[in-house]
Amino acid sequence: MSETKHTQFTPGPWHYTDAGYAALSIYGSDNKGLWHNTRTKEETEANARLIAAAPDGYELALLILRTNDVPEGPVRQAARAFLYKVEGH
Repeated sequence: MSETKHTQFTPGPWHYTDAGYAALSIYGSDNKGLWHNTRTKEETEANARLIAAAPDGYELALLILRTNDVPEGPVRQAARAFLYKVEGH
């Protein structure tokens, strides 16, 4: 896996909205829908927060691998594993 590869996904920030009936939707910065779910309200809100934070996690993983401030070890390994999943491997 290349540490400089950029996966093309809907640009962040992402946000979520409460549809008012135990359903939430995730929207990209262009306000186009990315995801809609109808589970319990608590589970749906937790999933929506996690999904909406995904672009930030992606940028954090890239930052970890681009900096020399983080030594080789479990943090860099976790960042690589995260990007590996994001890139569809």
